[in-house]
Amino acid sequence: MLQWVHYKNNIKNKTARGRIILSLAVLFFALFSFVTFVSAQTLTSPELGLTPEVGTSLGLSNSDIRVTIAKIIRSALSFLGVLALLLTLYGGFV
Repeated sequence: MLQWVHYKNNIKNKTARGRIILSLAVLFFALFSFVTFVSAQTLTSPELGLTPEVGTSLGLSNSDIRVTIAKIIRSALSFLGVLALLLTLYGGFV
């Protein structure tokens, strides 16, 4: 009796697994069948109007992006340091 129940559950698991695989395959096909490929390097900067004069008129810097990100992180960490100092001083007085 138990062997028959185990065999019956195994068949249910296989059909459920098959349905899941089929559903995922259909979903994958539906998501990626309508994708169009684009090339980001077809237009150059002067064609888009992005010349160095535009950057200077907007106030953009000529420094490396890594330096800019490092400056942002440094200022955020110093703000958090000041906040931690203020919380420590407040905790000492209270």
